Amino acid sequence: MKIQEIYIQSFGALVDRKFTLEDGLNVIYGANESGKTSLAYFIKFLFYGLNGKASEKGFSEKERFVNWGTGTAAGYAILEKNGKTYRLE
Repeated sequence: MKIQEIYIQSFGALVDRKFTLEDGLNVIYGANESGKTSLAYFIKFLFYGLNGKASEKGFSEKERFVNWGTGTAAGYAILEKNGKTYRLE
C-alpha cells in the first residue's frame, strides 16, 4: 500500500494543508513547531484513531491534536494498492 496524498482539513495546528507524496523515500523536514509531528500523528489517526488517555505530560492525543479553533480533527489520505485507489477519511 502506498500513500499518494494527504489532505489535513483540521488537525492540531495544521489547517487546510495538502501533502503529495512521490514514489520512493519522502523526507518531511521543517523548523520546530512547523507540523512534522502533527503530520505523523494524522497518519496514525487515519488508521487507528486517537488515544483518549492522558500521557505522562498530562494531555491525551485527542486533547493535543483536535484543533482548538475548529474543535475537529479531519482530513483524508489517498492510498493505492494493487492498481486500485482508495480514499481514507
